[in-house]
Amino acid sequence: MDDLTSWLEDTGLLVSQVRGNEWQLQMSHQYADYTVTIINHGNWISYGADLIGDVVGNERDEFYRSVLQLNARLNGTRIALEDDRLVLVREDFFEDINQYSLYRSLNLFHQAHEYVYSIVLDEADKRNLFIPNR
Repeated sequence: MDDLTSWLEDTGLLVSQVRGNEWQLQMSHQYADYTVTIINHGNWISYGADLIGDVVGNERDEFYRSVLQLNARLNGTRIALEDDRLVLVREDFFEDINQYSLYRSLNLFHQAHEYVYSIVLDEADKRNLFIPNR
């Protein structure tokens, strides 16, 4: 656990340890500033970040159909629904984690968030949907 804390602090990102097994990192890309929550579940580590809130409009079903199609194309991450919000999630086996694999996973997660966030916003815009809690 101490190694994980040290490795996260070495990223140069703003890191806060929320609980003994949970950290939050502040990240940003060209579309948004966002928080990545990292949780050590014992056998695996999960990374999660908010994307958008639920959409409102006539083509809502088509939007979610396109999100499911996007989800099927993702490699190493997935889109999930949590508390009426779309989130991006990734998991790694804890035994596979070292300083370099952690950085690689964070980088892949970050790139996926930028890619998915952009597509989800474009899809909502294309379908003229409203996102009340972006």
